[in-house]
Amino acid sequence: MPSSPRRRGSRCLIDWIPAFAGMTSGVSRQYVKRMLAKYEFLEMTLWNLFNLRNLRTKYLIQHRSNKLNLALFDLDNTLLSGDSDFEWSQFLIEQGVLDRELFEAKNLTFYEQYKAGTLDIHAFLDFQFKPLSSHKRKELDQWHADFMRIKVRPMMNEAGKKLVASHRAAGDICAIITATNSFVTAPIAHEYGVEFLIATEPQQKDGEFTGLVHGVPCFREGKITRLEAWMKHHDWTWGSFADTTFYSDSLNDLPLMALVKNPVAVDPDDTLRSHAEQHGWRIISLR
Repeated sequence: MPSSPRRRGSRCLIDWIPAFAGMTSGVSRQYVKRMLAKYEFLEMTLWNLFNLRNLRTKYLIQHRSNKLNLALFDLDNTLLSGDSDFEWSQFLIEQGVLDRELFEAKNLTFYEQYKAGTLDIHAFLDFQFKPLSSHKRKELDQWHADFMRIKVRPMMNEAGKKLVASHRAAGDICAIITATNSFVTAPIAHEYGVEFLIATEPQQKDGEFTGLVHGVPCFREGKITRLEAWMKHHDWTWGSFADTTFYSDSLNDLPLMALVKNPVAVDPDDTLRSHAEQHGWRIISLR
């Protein structure tokens, strides 16, 4: 504990501020000392602030010198036991918002292409963003609340929640990184208690969706592009992290999994499982 300003052998607080009197025209150093003696509570307050500032400085130095750990989570079929992108379209079909005959077959086709690793992301986003641009944001938000209750929460299994909680308890920086757009996924990330979301961004104008994509889609190599842009925004680089972990189920995430120190295959598809076994990656199940 630092000494009190009145403890025997200690110096008066004003002695720690040698230029104080000189900064105030016409006020002597002795006068300042007498004033502080008269108002001891003020001196004690200044003393406490002085020491708090030192503690804060020491904390910041220590904090900057310690490297962080980064935990990245794919969302669909990794934390979730299903695909929120696919289920969003299915939900809108079931609600009568989208025509079943026109949209359901296309939705299934795109989903199969995704699983096979042959998806044209821009063709898919044209399809996926059309409902967003065709309806007002207020109406979309109302539908999304029902979507969370009917479709998403039943896919949020306990094992996924515990995995995220374990990384948060360890003090790791946690981020969900997903090809699914941020309108669909932001409330899901919030449900998991994950602060950071890196997702495909739908373009907006005056708070409404335009039907276009903003920036690089967060898909395959695009996940690396978006992740490194996110790091730069927070003044981080790969070297800022002592450990980097990425959990995913999909062959589409092989480019990013190859970059992190700890790639973890979660209930993986056949291609990712084979790759993980060949390279000695961890394979786990959250089902």
